[in-house]
Amino acid sequence: MVLVAAAFFFTIGGARLLMLGGSAYFLIAGLALLLSGGLIVARRPVGALIFGLVYVATVVWGGVGGRVHVLAVEFAPVGHHRRRGRRRHQLSGAAPV
Repeated sequence: MVLVAAAFFFTIGGARLLMLGGSAYFLIAGLALLLSGGLIVARRPVGALIFGLVYVATVVWGGVGGRVHVLAVEFAPVGHHRRRGRRRHQLSGAAPV
């Protein structure tokens, strides 16, 4: 159900963005997530595949300009915030807390 709610958010927001002259990506991603959510609710495994494809497409889309490795860290499951925190302290010269 959360996936379907997120899909509606992406679809409606993506349509508004497109009407304002923005990218169609969020509308397309929202529709794909809506399809994925419906298939998952219907217990069809292809829904998970579609969700995975949208996930990968989002990482690639956000990584335009050679920043895919940065987004891979942002989308990593758990623990990436701890590494970033240590790095931030190293850059500022402050002692880690």
